[in-house]
Amino acid sequence: MSETTPQRLETASCPRCCGSGRYSYCQTMNGRYGPETCFKCLGSGVIYTKRGIAAKALLNRAYSVPAKDVKVGDVVRMSGDRHFRTVESVGWDDENNWSSRAHNPDGTYRYYFRIRTTACDHGLLDDTPMIRVAQTGERKAFVAPLVAEYQALLTKAGREPKTKAKAARVAEIKAAIGVPAEWTP
Repeated sequence: MSETTPQRLETASCPRCCGSGRYSYCQTMNGRYGPETCFKCLGSGVIYTKRGIAAKALLNRAYSVPAKDVKVGDVVRMSGDRHFRTVESVGWDDENNWSSRAHNPDGTYRYYFRIRTTACDHGLLDDTPMIRVAQTGERKAFVAPLVAEYQALLTKAGREPKTKAKAARVAEIKAAIGVPAEWTP
């Protein structure tokens, strides 16, 4: 049984633990989540449905920008970091040390695109990866109902509709929140 409320991503009760968040004892999970935590839902008792996963992917894409568009002072969440951090510097690293470059297949070097935040220094091999940027309340209030509508238009399998009217509305939603029309979850 799935549940959904306006402006929320669709979830369902975890089929592994029946929504309790606990499953069988596992010694290897004794760290962060506890020894009886369900592997599938990580203790929350709920998982995203396929439509919820697709809507979450659209939401993340709407809130992300290419690394080259990140500016000093932006608040970003880098891959692998659970928190948003303030950007201190951005640009191609031209320092002549081993940590600022990678080998190309032809033996030449290529430099990293670096984003330094208050907590860490992130080196990217190019400036095209999408970086999650913190959003204003107004932007969130604008995007959330559109993502909820997008989720409602998806098939149960989480795919975009093929009918002309629904596909046109999906394209309108993507255009309104700044996601390319060809993007799919």
